[in-house]
Amino acid sequence: MWRLAACGLTLALVVAVMAGETPQAAARASKDWNVLLISLDTLRADHVGCYGYSRNTTPHLDKLAGEGMLWEEMSAASCWTVPSHMSLFTSLYPSAHGVDSTKKSLGDGVPTMAELMARHGYETAGFVTGPSLNHAMGFNRGFGFYDDFTVTLMHETNLFEDLDVEKSGVNQVPTNHLITRLAADWLRKHTSGKFFLFLHYWDCHNDYIPPAPYDRMFSRDRRAVEVGRAVSSRRAELERNASTAEKEGLVAQYDGEIAQTDNHVGKLLQALDELDLTARTIVIVLSDHGEGFWEHGKLLHGYGLYEELLHVPFILRMPGVAQAGLRVKGNVSHVDVLPTLFGLLGLPQPAGAHGLDLSAVCRGEAGVPSRPVFSEYHLAEGARSVRWGPWRMTLAEGSKAGELFFVKAGRAVAPKDAGASGEETAEASQALGAALTAGPGSTGAACGQAKPSNLDAKTERLLRSLGYVQ
Repeated sequence: MWRLAACGLTLALVVAVMAGETPQAAARASKDWNVLLISLDTLRADHVGCYGYSRNTTPHLDKLAGEGMLWEEMSAASCWTVPSHMSLFTSLYPSAHGVDSTKKSLGDGVPTMAELMARHGYETAGFVTGPSLNHAMGFNRGFGFYDDFTVTLMHETNLFEDLDVEKSGVNQVPTNHLITRLAADWLRKHTSGKFFLFLHYWDCHNDYIPPAPYDRMFSRDRRAVEVGRAVSSRRAELERNASTAEKEGLVAQYDGEIAQTDNHVGKLLQALDELDLTARTIVIVLSDHGEGFWEHGKLLHGYGLYEELLHVPFILRMPGVAQAGLRVKGNVSHVDVLPTLFGLLGLPQPAGAHGLDLSAVCRGEAGVPSRPVFSEYHLAEGARSVRWGPWRMTLAEGSKAGELFFVKAGRAVAPKDAGASGEETAEASQALGAALTAGPGSTGAACGQAKPSNLDAKTERLLRSLGYVQ
């Protein structure tokens, strides 16, 4: 049957060319594209080469961006893994999907990206690391196969439920190699038909312990190799008293993890080449949130809605359709990925989506519309941020008025430090304040309420060891 399908596609191309239609347009109309969606957990945009970083951390991502398109101003839907990924999967902001805690699961009435893809005939699979994307929170919905267990099982032989959560290994041992191997094996078995494959790489997440040779790639100081261990348990002390050498060592190890992760992205892209899948596979690479290194006196993430946590990379390659080498300006969000993907595939847009279909931008037919995009954290406390043009306004927990920033070269600074006039600042303050008051609900329909996640005891202990369960 796959030979018949291939012959059908070839015939469609020939007929289209005879009719004056380009092969690229005919291929797009055939809807016979695969989709590879890769999430690189905890990767901030300004540590990526093609986003201007001085260190050579991401040669493979840089090459991918040159072959596809790079979105310069992607804002994460939240500052940590669970709500951002659920916004990616549903095109709803956190206050609409409601999954802002590991104790919550997606409501039954909200369709996910994988569910929608499956309905349109795609074979769906996901391979994830870390317990933050556990099936109990609804992340597995729509996947024909969802592997959230292999990585955890590799690190655990806890048959008698006597796990020492401080030695769980979930964030203390590199795991990228497993995801790459599992994904490559799956791809070899699915070279015909059409698929939607989701991969979650975890190793940029703390602890910062890249394997050799990446542990010494950006620092020759032997002490730097060890400084990235047990960061969570030493977080408060490091935030208060870290020396310059410790700070430089942590950043060097984080960059080493990025380089190691980039190498695995390169291996996956090479697998697509070897399996002759590249020409008909849409590749999307992005991150769920960034990471803090003392910009606001804090380390790690999940502590607020700041630029170092919200500005994330977003690269899309669709050979012959998405403009190669295009750098896209304009505010975009996790919630835009699902509508844009469906626009590129020619599929019906999901009802009630908060995001926009930016497929016309991908084809070079339009620019990104000017509109506010939101980020949310601690929904009960109302922590919210809005990005609009070069401006960002953030409403912190317990605050009644938002604080206005000007985003310049990936950093949020005071308007006066960016050279903004008083009139410009006043106009921006009024517009963003109104958007912040209206909230993301004004951009689309709110959907069903979240429900309890009912995590198993072992997953809950793992999440507690990472600080995600109190």
